[in-house]
Amino acid sequence: MTIKRIFSLAVICMAFCSQVAAEEMPALRVTCASPGGAIAAWQAGDKLQVYHNGVVYPYVTEQSGNEAVFCPVVQADAYDSTKPINVYFNVDAVNGKGEAVFSVKAEQRPGDLSGRLPQWGRAEGTSVQMQPLATVIELSASTAEQFRVSRVVLLPLNSASGFTSVTGARMNPQTGKLTLPEAKARPKTLAVSLEDVDLSAHPVISVMVAGVNPGSQGLVVNCFRGRNNNMRAVILQGKEAGVSGPACISIDLGAKKTGIATLSDFEDFLQGLNRGDRTALKYCNEDGVVCLHTDLDLSSIAGPGKDWAGIKNLCANFDGKGHTIYGYKLSRPGSAAIFASTSGSVRNVNFGRRGDFLEVTGGNFSLAAPIAMATNPNAVVEGCVNRSEVRSRDACTGGVIIGGIVARSSSSVRNCANLGKVTLQSASSHGVKYVGGIVGNVIGDQGTNANDISSCVNRGEISCNTSEKAWVGGVAGRISENAKAWTVEKCTNKGKVFIAGTEERISILSSIGGIVGELALPASCHGASHLVKGCRNTGAVFTNADGRISMGGIAGLVRMTRLENCSNAAEVSHGRGLDSEASLERNYMNMGGIVGLLSMGSEAFSCENATTGAVSSTYSCAHRMGGIAGNSSKSVISQCSNAAPLTFELSKVAKSVCAAGGICGVQDGAATDCIDNSTNSGNVSLTVNVTGLNAVAGGVLGFLSKGGISNCRNSGNVTAVNQLALPDMHCLAGGIAARVNSKDVTGVEGCANNGQVSASAPFSPSKGIVVSGEIVARYD
Repeated sequence: MTIKRIFSLAVICMAFCSQVAAEEMPALRVTCASPGGAIAAWQAGDKLQVYHNGVVYPYVTEQSGNEAVFCPVVQADAYDSTKPINVYFNVDAVNGKGEAVFSVKAEQRPGDLSGRLPQWGRAEGTSVQMQPLATVIELSASTAEQFRVSRVVLLPLNSASGFTSVTGARMNPQTGKLTLPEAKARPKTLAVSLEDVDLSAHPVISVMVAGVNPGSQGLVVNCFRGRNNNMRAVILQGKEAGVSGPACISIDLGAKKTGIATLSDFEDFLQGLNRGDRTALKYCNEDGVVCLHTDLDLSSIAGPGKDWAGIKNLCANFDGKGHTIYGYKLSRPGSAAIFASTSGSVRNVNFGRRGDFLEVTGGNFSLAAPIAMATNPNAVVEGCVNRSEVRSRDACTGGVIIGGIVARSSSSVRNCANLGKVTLQSASSHGVKYVGGIVGNVIGDQGTNANDISSCVNRGEISCNTSEKAWVGGVAGRISENAKAWTVEKCTNKGKVFIAGTEERISILSSIGGIVGELALPASCHGASHLVKGCRNTGAVFTNADGRISMGGIAGLVRMTRLENCSNAAEVSHGRGLDSEASLERNYMNMGGIVGLLSMGSEAFSCENATTGAVSSTYSCAHRMGGIAGNSSKSVISQCSNAAPLTFELSKVAKSVCAAGGICGVQDGAATDCIDNSTNSGNVSLTVNVTGLNAVAGGVLGFLSKGGISNCRNSGNVTAVNQLALPDMHCLAGGIAARVNSKDVTGVEGCANNGQVSASAPFSPSKGIVVSGEIVARYD
């Protein structure tokens, strides 16, 4: 529907001059010109392009309504008040069906070039409406050598009738919907002069061609310097493009074409790798990189009934150039992957589309992930995205490792994202289970190379159902003992992470973390600690499984690890599981808003558990529960804060310590252990059935067995209730600490409590002790 909205355009500049001078690009203010006119269709965050004096500048809407304000994204001293400003708005509906389908396909070329054809509407003078259509072509070159272009010529593809020159078209700047008038002239070619631009010296050159609508089949783009054609690329439109929406790929320029451009090329490349001959080398460029120049549909070679083993023994680096490998529905024993093993780097590959999956069905050692094994500590997996489901079946016995990007990795993993569900299903069997949203299991040599998992994001649900030992993490399942010290930095998990249990698991150890399930002790010869820094979890961490489990919003269990500037904003909870007598006697839970068990020389520094990071359990066995750490042993907690409530309720009799603390449940490692300068504002509630001095709740710490507490504050309410009707029942609640073992501690110093504290027992004991204290309930 034609939009009849007329606006006046006023240009605002902080230091506006009438003389000809280069100034900062101004903000643009658009107001309604006619009284009672409709509210502008723009909304805050809408993007647009401003064309001024031969350069295109990105702008964004910062104020919307009857008066919209558009501001430059990047400031540049390039404004000339004597030259006009043209504004271009995003247009999605270019083929009359509300679609814009473009892809770029390379033909022949010399270096790395990118081309993109978004569509924009144009606003001239003081009228904010599209007149006529315009095409923006963005060109860039990633080569150190000069790559000069003086002219761009556009031709219709396959001798089409030419371009449609449109005038008087109107559009809604919010929805992009167009109303097109009758087509006018159809020129056969369109040329744009660039004044000998060096693409290697400019990250992006935008060429704006007004009055152009691509033909029904697409465009041919030719870049010239003088009379020489430097590059020829085809931009398809319509069903032949195979994608929905504008797409941008890198293009190799050069007389010698290298890389994988077709499925046939890909199959030839695989056969060369499998034979171990030099055939695959012809697909490497001069830098030893195999480049992918097209999306690959593997349905004909990796679909049901196909014997697909994956890319094996890849030594070269692989660059997907942002293309997608998809169409696979792979179910096989042993290993289900696109890359079965690689010692080279893998970059910029998109894996899968809706409905694609990788499923490992059995074997004594099973792997499932887009990349099963990345084996080189000097290589990197970078810029990859997975949208397919990754899973295992019950028939898998022994060890099982699955991951959203990599199953087992010695290589660094950076800037990767998993959007698919990752599920490990394994019946009772020997062998541990590793599940990670990005990496299942991290291993490594004992060298000194710095390796990391950084800037990765998981959005998929991560789950494990097994009766065996399991390590489950939103980003990484486990960093193993034989690994050198690793860094996990600036990673985010947004998916639910959990272990589901249906069987009794007496004394079975497992770890669950929103970021990492477990960081094991680094190799002794390395002499350094793991680092988890700047990570954030917003996905629920949950289990209903039996066993000895450590779980936390950031990590389940860590050894020789520094947790720094990490935050959790999601619930950490244990639902009601199996309540057998053996389970009550021998199992326990470490639960923390940041980490379940902080152990062996570890430190939590400047970490935060937000109000939405509630820690809770209704599972009947011994618990150590804290807003930061469930249990701290031979470790330090410093400058941390918890604002979330802690709630622990059980109905059956537990015979070991049940402790809850706003910062930590139990501190029991060494005299050097400390909780320092930390603050709790969340309520702590403990309702249990326990014998002896085992029902304890503190605003900062439940049970101080060793070490000390200094300069801490609590403002949350602390409540401890022991419902056991036996003579030896005890119940302790303290504003800072509930129970302090005075023999092995340095003390509680410089602390203050502003919360209400209460301890109670519905049944009056004959020898029991029910104590509440503003600072400490009981010294032993």
